Amino acid sequence: MNRHMSPLSPIVMLLIGTLAVGASAVAGEGDEPAIHVAGRMADLDADDDGIPDDDELRGVKGFGPTDPRNPDSDGDGIPDGIEVGMPSSRLPHKAFDAPSWNLTDPNVVDTDGDGLPDGVEDTNHDGLRDPGETHPGDADTDDDGLMDGTEDANGDGILNDEETDPLSPDTDDDGLYDGTEVGLVAPQSPDGTRIEAGHFIADADPTTTTDPLVADSDGDGVADGVEDADRNGAVGPGELDPNRNEHDPRTQGQQSTAPAPSGPPAPVLPQEASVMPRMDVDSAGCSAQPLAPTGLGLGLGLPLAFSRRRR
Repeated sequence: MNRHMSPLSPIVMLLIGTLAVGASAVAGEGDEPAIHVAGRMADLDADDDGIPDDDELRGVKGFGPTDPRNPDSDGDGIPDGIEVGMPSSRLPHKAFDAPSWNLTDPNVVDTDGDGLPDGVEDTNHDGLRDPGETHPGDADTDDDGLMDGTEDANGDGILNDEETDPLSPDTDDDGLYDGTEVGLVAPQSPDGTRIEAGHFIADADPTTTTDPLVADSDGDGVADGVEDADRNGAVGPGELDPNRNEHDPRTQGQQSTAPAPSGPPAPVLPQEASVMPRMDVDSAGCSAQPLAPTGLGLGLGLPLAFSRRRR
C-alpha cells in the first residue's frame, strides 16, 4: 500500500466509479429504457404497456394522453401499447408492422362506435386482425350495411343461432345481402360501410322484408335471391314474391305484391339447387366483459333477433 497517497485520490476514484455505473445504467436492459437514480434502476415505462411514461403524458400517434400508471387506460382489455402499435419486450406480440394491424384509441372502449368494445372485436387482444374477428376500427366489417354490434346483438363476439354474421354480408347464402333483407335503405354507419365493396343494396321496398337467416323465407323451394332476381328487396315485374309460397294451397288466391309481369316469368329452380351452401365462421370466444346493451337498431325497424335459423 502506498503510504503517500494524495488526499484527492478517494474523490477521483469515486467519480470514476460513478461514471462507469451510470454508463451501464443508461444502456438499460434489452428494449427497456432506464436511468440510474440514487443507486437503483428507474423504469421509464412504469405500467409496462409499451409506451414510455413521458409519451403517455403527451399522447402518441395522434391519440390523446393515456394513464402512465394503468396499462389499459380505457379498460377494454387491450394494453395501451398494443392499441397504438408500439412494441415492448415485456409484452407478447406479433409483427407490429403487419398489414392487418388494428390501430385503436387507447382512451375509447369502442373505437369504431359499432356497439362492440375493442376487446370483444379483437378477441385475443393481440392487436392483429385474426380469422374469426371483426375489425375494432371498422363499424361494418362485412360492408352489408348493418353495424357489427347490430349483427352481434348480444355483444359476446360469438356467432349465435339468432344473429346475422358480421363477417358475411349474406348470412344465409340466398343471394340477398343481409342489409337488404332487413329493409335498410341506407347503411347504419355511412363511414363504416364501403359501398364500393358491393355488399350493400338499398331496399327498394322497406315495407316488406325477408329472413336473413333463412335462404327460403316462404318455404316454396326457391331461394329468396332467385325470387328477387335483381336483389333490390322489391317484387318487380316477372319476379316471384319471396314472402308468398305460390305452391302452398293455403296461399292460393292471395294477391301477390308483384306488378304485372312484362316478360317471361323467372325460372323456378329445383329445391335441391335453391339453397346455396353456407360458410360457417369459426368465432373465437372472448374474455372481455361486453358492455351493457346500447339499443343499436331500436327505432330503425330492424329485427335484432330472428325466430328461425339457417342451421
